[in-house]
Amino acid sequence: MYDGPLGHYMDNAFRFALLSKAALQLCKDFGFIPHIMHAHDWRRRPYRRFSKRGTRFSRRCRNTASVLTIHNIGYQGKYDANVMPYLGLGVEHFTPDQFEDYGKTNLLKGGICSPMR
Repeated sequence: MYDGPLGHYMDNAFRFALLSKAALQLCKDFGFIPHIMHAHDWRRRPYRRFSKRGTRFSRRCRNTASVLTIHNIGYQGKYDANVMPYLGLGVEHFTPDQFEDYGKTNLLKGGICSPMR
């Protein structure tokens, strides 16, 4: 699911962002407002952005708490900066104290360092 015969899929950031959007859409469709969303590693990090602000889900989930569990620090979700707009993140978030990591986007770092108000 995460990797092919030649390593990780280069579009994994988009795949897991879509998974996050789909999970939140199911909550909306079923009228379910979670109390807590549990993110596992970088792959579930995008849901925090989609659920907290600037998206069609933000009104429903604005009071939903979140927790991030890191299972393997070696997998950080490092991708080109072009994934930022798809994740709903502007250039103001591409900074060394948030998502920027030596010119790449680091989704795990963003999950750790970026509070979603």
